[in-house]
This record gives sequence, C-alpha cells and structure tokens, in this order.
Amino acid sequence: YKMLKLQWRLMYPEQTSRFRKWRDRCRQVDKDIKRTDRSHPLLASEHGDGIQVLRNILLSHIMWNWDLGYCQGMSDMATPFIHVALNSMGDGSNHITDDVESEAFWAFAALMEKIGGNFSIDGSSMHTQLETLQRLLKHLDPPLHEFLLQQHASNMFFCFRWLLVLFKREFPFDQVLKLWDCLYAR
Repeated sequence: YKMLKLQWRLMYPEQTSRFRKWRDRCRQVDKDIKRTDRSHPLLASEHGDGIQVLRNILLSHIMWNWDLGYCQGMSDMATPFIHVALNSMGDGSNHITDDVESEAFWAFAALMEKIGGNFSIDGSSMHTQLETLQRLLKHLDPPLHEFLLQQHASNMFFCFRWLLVLFKREFPFDQVLKLWDCLYAR
C-alpha cells in the first residue's frame, strides 16, 4: 500500500499538469469526500485525519485499478472499512495509523473487486442486477410487481442506489456494518 500511495504522492506538479484524467479523478474524489458520512465522528472535520485517510485510500485505489477509476459512491463504500480497521487495529484513540489505513485500503480494494462492475460506465452490471430484482419480485410478490408495472416503475430504477452502494445510504452506519458482514462474511 505504501508504494501505491507513493506513486501519486510523488508526482511532480509538471507531471500532474500534463495528466488531465488524473486531475479530473482527483477533483471528483475531493468533491465527494466533502459530503461523505459527515455525521460520523471520524469524518466530521473537513480537515481531519479521517477525511485525509479517505482521500488517500481513494486516490491510491485509482492507481491500483486505473481502468475502474473513481465514481461517485465509492467514497461511501470506503468509509466503513476505515471505521472497522480503526476499531480492530487502532490504539483506542481516534488516531489512524498507517497500518489502519493500509488495512482499510485492502478491504476496500477487495470489495471493489467484487462489486466494481456496479461502477462501470456501461452500467451493464447494474442493469443485470435490476433485471434480476424485477424477476425475483415477479415471482415472490406478484401483486407488488403488478403495481409497479401499472406505475411504469417495473424497471426497478428506484432501487439503483440501494444496489450501487449496498444500502449504505439507506440504513444507519452500524446497521450497514451488520448487513455487509452478513453479505460478505465467509
């Protein structure tokens, strides 16, 4: 993780000035982290360690998986890992060590390996998931499926955010941790 982080931290300003795609991704990350989990104590301060660690993780992940890049919502996916790593590896304070940051990064990277398709530009993964959800609903709750058809909502697009960020914005933080634990624990 340290080497990955150094790749972007050691870029010369002249190099960055000639790397538009990198600048665009940095701007998007900087824009998104300002509005990510601001009610969580770790991320409450705009200039706090939590915000800096979140930025480090997201920019390092861009270097790790350049093809996937960065998309809105990824910042939401990274914050639970910072919280969990801090609580399991931290020294009891809210000080985030390099080991905590590294652990959070690799957990986030593993999740992106599983669900990175959710963030693909062509949207094919999300489209497939919405179709699957629609077929399940048709079999499990025909009256609701029929109602959605009548409302012209059978495409299930209203569920897009739920699936994209795994209910991260729909439930309180502690419940999201439990849900993700159930989804991904082995």
